[in-house]
Amino acid sequence: MADPVSLQRYYGVEIPRDKDRIVFAWTERNKNPILKQLQAVWSPAPAHVLEISSGSGQHVAYFASHFPSTTFHPTEYVPSFFSSIRAYSYPLSNITPPQKLDVASDDWSRLTPQHFDAMLVVNLCHIAPWHVSEGLLKGVSKHLNGGYLLIYGPFKRNGAFTSESNEEFDRDLKRRNHAWGLRDTDDIQQLASQYNLVLDKVLDMPSNNFMLWIRKA
Repeated sequence: MADPVSLQRYYGVEIPRDKDRIVFAWTERNKNPILKQLQAVWSPAPAHVLEISSGSGQHVAYFASHFPSTTFHPTEYVPSFFSSIRAYSYPLSNITPPQKLDVASDDWSRLTPQHFDAMLVVNLCHIAPWHVSEGLLKGVSKHLNGGYLLIYGPFKRNGAFTSESNEEFDRDLKRRNHAWGLRDTDDIQQLASQYNLVLDKVLDMPSNNFMLWIRKA
């Protein structure tokens, strides 16, 4: 999927590359606002962080450079992204080699290590079927030590879109795949409770996005 044609088909826009590095423009835009949230919640810095759906590797490399005492464990469902993740990670010593993770499967049992102090996932829930969100929270309930799972992305609130642009984005997603679309934070909260998790906070982020803080009950 990491070839230019597949990337454009999946994301709906042309995706540039810099040699092995895939460049997502939205990742460059949101990395600083996300970093500020991480600095607020990761104090003291966690020892081991699992990044779920690492994509290009832009985020994990940027965050690892700001948390030098934390070991980051990138994962990705599509192995063809691994070369980009490795390219961004070099020469940082606190990023482990990327691991394959299909969050809706039993891949969690093959992760190394098996438990993590914090987890992060950016822009996944809306661009995957609902069963992926179910698998995400099920896996988190088993493999999160005691910190937070942070979920970043666009969501509906109280059954409604928070902006016209998000509503149009949802329509575009559903045109591309009927199983995609913006999720409602109420549904995430209800799903979390099924796995003994709590949606602790929902914070406004730039460009009509949100940061969800989820912890064990």
